[in-house]
Amino acid sequence: MSELYDKDAMLKQLAVPLREVRKMSIYGNEGRIFLIATADAMGYEVDREGNILLENGSKMDSKHPDYNSIIEAAMKQAANESSIGRDI
Repeated sequence: MSELYDKDAMLKQLAVPLREVRKMSIYGNEGRIFLIATADAMGYEVDREGNILLENGSKMDSKHPDYNSIIEAAMKQAANESSIGRDI
């Protein structure tokens, strides 16, 4: 029996949306590890709510010089390494 769909074509159409889902996963449970690892590598911690914390324990503001670097690096790592959608 032939398959009802072309798996390769489907995966090609899903590639960009899946990459975006993986990137945004840093804000949820599935991709939180990427945010934690990136923040830790730069000397920061992440709280239960996903906030990056300064040394004094206060929440890092999005205007902090390291904020965007941490977020962008975490998203890049999540996009490349997350298991989301790998079982398709």
